[in-house]
Formats: sequence, C-alpha cells, structure tokens
Amino acid sequence: MSRCYSYFLTTDMVRVVNASWSKQPGCHSDPLFAISLDNVILDELHLMLRVTDRLEEGLIHDVLKWDEVNKIMSKLLVEYNYSITMLKALI
Repeated sequence: MSRCYSYFLTTDMVRVVNASWSKQPGCHSDPLFAISLDNVILDELHLMLRVTDRLEEGLIHDVLKWDEVNKIMSKLLVEYNYSITMLKALI
C-alpha cells in the first residue's frame, strides 16, 4: 500500500458503521452487510482498475462526441466550399 496501516487508524480517517453511514463522504447507500470496518482491507489493484475503467469510458464517450461533431462540421464545410465554388463560377 502507498500509506502505512496506522495512517488509516487516525481519527480523521476512521469510519464507523452506524445509522448515519450513508451520509459520510464517499458513501451513497446503507451497507449491505454489517461487517466491522476493522475487518475490511481495500484491494488497491481492483480499486485502481475500476477508476481506470471509468476514466477510459469517459474518454471513449468524449472521442465519439468529437467524431460526431467533426462529421457535422466536415459536411458543413463541404457545402460551404461548394457554394463558394459556385459563386466564383457565376462571377
């Protein structure tokens, strides 16, 4: 792990499973099982894989949006160039 175990035992980092669990930062719902947090160890590999997966998903969606915008802009540019060409032909 990147930090020693005692760092997570400080009063700022210790979490307690109680009625207000879902109101603590990083929690969005009540726990499924009543497991003491002293018995939970985070798996940094899977946590990092999940974060990377979310970032890549966002990147892929952004690239697809950029591609759609480029297609629309290229169609408009082709039409614009065609109208310029026709205008020059008339002159």
